Amino acid sequence: SIFVLLATIFALFVSIDALSCKYGEEYKCSNKVCERTCDNLGTDLVCDVPCTNGCYCADGFVRISHDRCKP
Repeated sequence: SIFVLLATIFALFVSIDALSCKYGEEYKCSNKVCERTCDNLGTDLVCDVPCTNGCYCADGFVRISHDRCKP
């Protein structure tokens, strides 16, 4: 059916996007405002903004300069 075809195409695009994530990142629904950085490492993050799919730092990693995630 058309629904199965569309779902397959969508899954393919999500898989391709996930492959573009760099070391220390994972493809998930989050927001750059909610990511851990060196500046907010010791604080409680209150994240009440809508999430968007993309490459964000994985658990245990923080965003540093040059748009990289480090453990």
